[in-house]
Amino acid sequence: MVSSMSAHPRIALFADTLRSAQSEIVHFSISFAVLYFGLGLIAWLTFGGLMDEFTTYSATLWTQFYILSSGQWFDAWENDWRLFLYIVVYVLLVYFCLLQLFLAIIVETYLVVRNAVENHQTAQSIIMETIDYYASKILWSLWGLPRRGALIEALQTMSAKKTVDLRVMLRASMFTDLESATRFCQFYRRYDSLKPRGVVTADSDKWEGIV
Repeated sequence: MVSSMSAHPRIALFADTLRSAQSEIVHFSISFAVLYFGLGLIAWLTFGGLMDEFTTYSATLWTQFYILSSGQWFDAWENDWRLFLYIVVYVLLVYFCLLQLFLAIIVETYLVVRNAVENHQTAQSIIMETIDYYASKILWSLWGLPRRGALIEALQTMSAKKTVDLRVMLRASMFTDLESATRFCQFYRRYDSLKPRGVVTADSDKWEGIV
């Protein structure tokens, strides 16, 4: 399910964040397990014969999970200073230290992944990508443009060229006439990522006819 969310860069933020942070998450899990199960063992050996919540090791672990998830404990526990000290140490180490560290790992990794997506010149929102996809399919059919696979194959043979203009595309028989080639260029002129380096949106006359 998580892998299926990688179809679009912006939707893939969640999956990419988990993938990028997996090493830190593994090491965090080891630290969490040592403290969680270690404190559980101490509580079971110390309070197992005194309170029902700590009679077995599994019951002790469940009690710790209840404290961690609800942030509450039984009022009677405060009468025993040893139990109260255990709760304070457990909450400080597991909740305020480890869980906050886990959030810091996720947030920091998410910011790195999001910045990478923001710097990706061709990435748009999924709504714009969907509209653009179906609009281009319709325009492709109305204008009689060649299949994209054929265009890619033709452009791959021109990989040594820095730019491909109308004259080159017509000589390569990529389009049937000048009008269809011009429409093709006008369609892709909207994308700043396809413009030659140093050319901005206002300099449209500098790359007239260039793809």
